Amino acid sequence: MNATPPVQLSETGSDDWLLGFEMARLEHYLSCTLSGIRPPLSIHAAPHGGAGTYVLSSPDSRYIMRRQADATPGSAQMLEREFRIVASLHQRRYPVPQPLLYCDHERPAGAPFYIAAETHGRLFNEPTLPGRSPAERAALYDATNAVLAQLHTIEPHQLGVADLGNGRHYVADQIGQLSLRYRSAGLDEIPEMESLMRWLPRNLPAEPAPRLVHGNFHIGNVVFDPEQPRVIAVLDWRSAALGDPIADAVSHFVAWILGEAEGNSTPLSAVDLTSFGIPSLEAYAATYAARAGLRTLPSFETYFAYSLFRAAVQRGLSGVRKGDGRVARSRAFERVKPIAVLAWAFARRAGAK
Repeated sequence: MNATPPVQLSETGSDDWLLGFEMARLEHYLSCTLSGIRPPLSIHAAPHGGAGTYVLSSPDSRYIMRRQADATPGSAQMLEREFRIVASLHQRRYPVPQPLLYCDHERPAGAPFYIAAETHGRLFNEPTLPGRSPAERAALYDATNAVLAQLHTIEPHQLGVADLGNGRHYVADQIGQLSLRYRSAGLDEIPEMESLMRWLPRNLPAEPAPRLVHGNFHIGNVVFDPEQPRVIAVLDWRSAALGDPIADAVSHFVAWILGEAEGNSTPLSAVDLTSFGIPSLEAYAATYAARAGLRTLPSFETYFAYSLFRAAVQRGLSGVRKGDGRVARSRAFERVKPIAVLAWAFARRAGAK
């Protein structure tokens, strides 16, 4: 096999340290181990799925490649766990991309990776679903609601993934991790964030039975059938874990307040939902609750305060690195502050003072 120049991808991000593997080595490995794939192969960064996600094309078909995204300890184990979660869900006929191959050594691609079949369907980055009719929007949102509730009704023991832990203290652990991240950013003081970090740990809702949570469920991670309002795949399982299903659902409901994180999309609250055919937050949450076997969603305001606190850190500090200068921290402050104000308003509704 003749050596070829290392693959160079026009992408920046956390997985730059991995770029430069030899395509000929990957072609040889995959053509010997995966039926139906043959060289020449081409690869480029995927528009969905996050860091370490690529589209791999052969003359006959296209695949999705998920590769260890960075060098942090445990990241290879996280990728393997992600593959096993997707494989278990696929076996249960839950809509996910079909997993095909996991490679746990570095030689073929410079790091562990897995291959899944590409899912052909419709993706919407904007939660207002521009260009769709009101009736179609209503049907697409109903299908999204149903597939989230379906996920949260799967019994953990049926997944067959032994190392997910017990799922307890999910929200408490998240608040602790988010607080550390916020503190390390070194922003000017935001009183609402300080109040949330004191109030939330002392006022956590009673934990429901743990379920598999997606961790980043939003309509931009849902692939719909090309013609029908039917979900054919849910993408991006990097943050999947056992945890609090209500927290997972309410984090999805944040789109009604903030829009989606990707692309600075329009909040659903900014449009006339009735004329758009999109359910109100209250109706959508009630439908989810009924499908999940709940009479109502408990501690709704507290969960919303937590979810907005989470969004303040994740969205506001996106791209902020330790040692960033005053300008970068000032911009992060401007992103975090308004979300923190909203989060504290929900906490006040839940009784915070």
